[in-house]
This record gives sequence, C-alpha cells and structure tokens, in this order.
Amino acid sequence: MFRNLVFRIKWALVIMGVVLLAAGIYYFVMAHKTPYDINLIDDSEIKAGMLVEGDIYGNYGAYEETYTTRYGVKESSTASWYYVIPVANESFMGLSVNAKQYGNQFELQSEQTYDYLTEATDQRPMIIHVKGKISKMDKKDQELYNEYLADIGFTNSEISQYCLPLYIKNQSFEGYLALLLSGAGCLIVGILLIVLLRKKA
Repeated sequence: MFRNLVFRIKWALVIMGVVLLAAGIYYFVMAHKTPYDINLIDDSEIKAGMLVEGDIYGNYGAYEETYTTRYGVKESSTASWYYVIPVANESFMGLSVNAKQYGNQFELQSEQTYDYLTEATDQRPMIIHVKGKISKMDKKDQELYNEYLADIGFTNSEISQYCLPLYIKNQSFEGYLALLLSGAGCLIVGILLIVLLRKKA
C-alpha cells in the first residue's frame, strides 16, 4: 500500500511539474510579447489569439456573469463579468474581468458611461487599463452577447457589422517566475523519487 502511494505521488509530482512549467513558459512568452494597442489597431485586423492592451474609455454594461463551481454546484460568488466595450475605430467586443479584482471599477465605469451618453453629466467616464488575449465566443456566450446588444438598442444590422463575436480576457502574465520555479521543484522532486525507488528495487 505504501509503495502504491509513493508511486502515485512521484508521478503526480512529475505531471504537475510539467503542467506548471508549460504554464510558466506560456506566461513568460505572453509577458514579453509586444501587445497590439486595442484603440489604434484597424478594425479589420482584430482576430482571436492576439495579445492586446490599452485604455478603456467606457463600457456598455455587462452581458454575462459566470460563477465559481465546486463539484458541479454553483457557488454564490460571481467569478467573472463580461462587458461590452468599444475598440479600434468603430467596433465593439466583449471584455472578461475578474469580479473580485475589477468588478466594482467596471460597474462604476458602466454607470458613468450611461450618464455621459444620456447627457445626465458632462463628465467623461473613468479610464481603465486592460491587457489580455482575444478569444472567440462560444455559441452560448454569443447568444447572450447578441441578446444584450439588441436590448440596449443595437439593430441586427449594427450587431453583424460592428459587434465582433470576440472577447478579451483581462489578465496579468507576470506570475511566470512562480510557475516556473514551482514546476521545476515538483519535477525535480518527482524525478528524484523515481531514481531513489529504482535504486532500492
């Protein structure tokens, strides 16, 4: 029984090490990659997979929220909010943000955007800086996105012409060093266990 436990632990460490190293390498590459400015890029050039960065000068509210789950059961806390933001010259797309870290900022910006557009105030909305990778919406996300856009006044023609079925996941890639070190540590310990157990055998 003890041998089986050690066997599982050593391979779990190796697998975890490989996964963490792969994540660390990915974060390292993304952290040192030059992003496109989301406000200066041409509308026709926007596509999934691009790393973008820039200031968000307003947003049109949240069209979706996701929840953390435990064993398939939804917990009460919201994990992410998805907002409609203007990008490039005349396009719109989604923006996914961590609810705990950025939710309050974007909710306030959304209210300020509404007040500014309805001329309830002449004060422009607060500016929020974002950075992340562009991803394609899945079918469910796109349905929620299109329904929300229609609800706030976009026509079907405007949605198909200006509203891209894409979203930016706002995230930082600065944690690559911790991932690389953790991955290397797990991998080294796992390999040492394998070598030691083979010697004993």
